[in-house]
Amino acid sequence: MKKRGLIAALICACVLVVCGSLYVFLSLWYEGVFPAFIWIDDIYCTGKTVEEVDAELIKKYPYDGIRVIDINGEELFISGDDIKMVYTFEPSLNTIMTCRGGFKWWQTLYRKKNLASEIMPHVSFDETELLYRLQEWDALTSYDELYAQLVKGDNGYKIESNYSYLPIMDNIYYNIKDAIYRFEPEFDLTQRYKLETSGVDEYTNENYTDISEQLIYDHEDIATEFAKIDALQSRDISFTLFDEKIVVDAGDISDFILANGELEEALLEEKDKNKPGSGLFIIGGQEKEISEEDSFYDNQGLIEDENGNLIISESRIYEYAMNLADQYTTGWCMDRYRQGISDQVLISSGKKGDGSLIDGKALYDSICNAFLDGEDEKLSDKDSGSDIFVKGTKEYNAREMLGDTYIEVDMNKQHLYYYVDGALNMDMPVVTGNVNRGRATPTGIFDIYNKRYHTYLRGVDYVSYVNYWLGVNKGVGIHDANWRSEFGDEIYKTDGSHGCINCPEDKVSVLWEVAEVGTPVILHY
Repeated sequence: MKKRGLIAALICACVLVVCGSLYVFLSLWYEGVFPAFIWIDDIYCTGKTVEEVDAELIKKYPYDGIRVIDINGEELFISGDDIKMVYTFEPSLNTIMTCRGGFKWWQTLYRKKNLASEIMPHVSFDETELLYRLQEWDALTSYDELYAQLVKGDNGYKIESNYSYLPIMDNIYYNIKDAIYRFEPEFDLTQRYKLETSGVDEYTNENYTDISEQLIYDHEDIATEFAKIDALQSRDISFTLFDEKIVVDAGDISDFILANGELEEALLEEKDKNKPGSGLFIIGGQEKEISEEDSFYDNQGLIEDENGNLIISESRIYEYAMNLADQYTTGWCMDRYRQGISDQVLISSGKKGDGSLIDGKALYDSICNAFLDGEDEKLSDKDSGSDIFVKGTKEYNAREMLGDTYIEVDMNKQHLYYYVDGALNMDMPVVTGNVNRGRATPTGIFDIYNKRYHTYLRGVDYVSYVNYWLGVNKGVGIHDANWRSEFGDEIYKTDGSHGCINCPEDKVSVLWEVAEVGTPVILHY
């Protein structure tokens, strides 16, 4: 038994000696380098020095600088070279080496092997240079001098100012400095970032302070004038034509208001029954005439009377109403039809050569009333029979009556178009009925009811020979007119036909060949 005990003791002693020797050997072997089984963010570190691992980490995590974004979306990139930046992972690596290297290598056998979470770069840079870069950025320094002014744009008058969000330079500098130390590649000044702290939720400081209300006190005169303008230009004046809402918006209304430099021309206006609105102005909700004996003043670039009322020109309202009426014609309906927006088509009688669907005079009266009584003017839509729409206008379903193959004669443009399967096949200039002599070409949707070749056209005071005839409506048709050398433009107003659609022979001859009896024809101004 004693012999067995002695042998066991010797074996244990040998094992201890061997293990001790191995431990000492490995400790000396890993002296100054990382021991076995050490990984740092997918970099195998065993046998490598701190400097070698640091070089690999710097290569893997390059830091070019930080991109700063201000409240208006402008950007400033501050590179590492700009602020003389230097960074290294050596302090973190040395800590790991102290805890795991040398005679402590054995701890790696039971502690975690990938130590990515235990490393952080040590960053140093010239903080004074960072502050200089921020102070030179126009996006932040443009607030050094606060300003406000009344300006007119496409959407009406507005106050243009930098009274919005004032940068807090101390906070911005501190937050960006901290972001660089945290190795952040981007910092949005409109955001508050959550900071990594020990168990307590902390966020970066606010970078802006709202000073918009300060404008009212610093520029009371501008704020007061804008309030008067906005009370006018924010009026809700609108109407609906089919499914399209047409709005007299702030940009339109602002054009009605007299501005600096426009008073002299306004004083020259005289009332004229043939020019509605001429010589008339809306001042303080009342319709008035003005003269040089009245007192007017320039306030922030706008003309006011002695009571501080803005001046609205009725002649400008009339001009606007007539221009708007010119836009909404049967041609507008046909464009919508071809675009697949709506099958509804309106056609006015157009006896005077005017194809407007909107009564410009009635629209003018309605807009004026919105400023005279101080109420919003929500005009009725077409289907309710509002007075702003031309009386006698007829509605058609183009899908049912025209289809995709048809002839269109746009008498406003004095042009004929032939569509086949929805695509334009041919077109030509024309001359239609003389509107000034009461011979306007009738409007509506018809069909070609007959075709004649080499025929005579007879009227009360004329007989004309034509080569190609396409009958459209009673005695009105589409035909050649060899007695004419020109077509299109405004010939029809003074030298128009008796009601027919005169065409160049070389063009209408082709149309005559391809257009069949029964082909729909839409005639409109």
